[in-house]
Amino acid sequence: MENRISQRIIGHRLPEYMLEVLTGGYAKAFLPVGIIRKEDSYTFNYDLNGYRRCKADRLPTKEKFRLLEILYDMNEDNENHLIPGERYLLEPELIYWNRHRIQMNTVRILFYPDIKGEPFLKKWLIFIEKILNAGVPEEQELLNQIRSLLQKQNDAYQIRKLIEKNRVALEL
Repeated sequence: MENRISQRIIGHRLPEYMLEVLTGGYAKAFLPVGIIRKEDSYTFNYDLNGYRRCKADRLPTKEKFRLLEILYDMNEDNENHLIPGERYLLEPELIYWNRHRIQMNTVRILFYPDIKGEPFLKKWLIFIEKILNAGVPEEQELLNQIRSLLQKQNDAYQIRKLIEKNRVALEL
């Protein structure tokens, strides 16, 4: 099994404080990373340390819903560490997990800069669309509820509450 992943990015600058937060391990939402800067490029060396790529679209419905809640919560924590959602990509292939569990302490994001700076809500909604299966009634129902809510308000917290409500209903 692979223990390290390396990615290189050229022509994009990251603030020094962000490099310190990422390499110092302060933002727990991200995989541990070492960053080497050389002129106009960065090399990101990620330490997997038991984490494996999570195939989020294959998770049971309840676990998908929990993952979506966790990603929202992680973004809130990242904001507290001055790494707003606009600064990193949020894609299913960048989600890693440990011990095949969807919990706050077992899920990590592979940090990769978002050069476009898309808002977190937009990325999160695209992520939701990518992992939920319209052929599963509970997942289709959540998609419909999210779309309906978005017609009234553009509030990520309200969407998170809606996801939680649907997850809890599955547990009853």
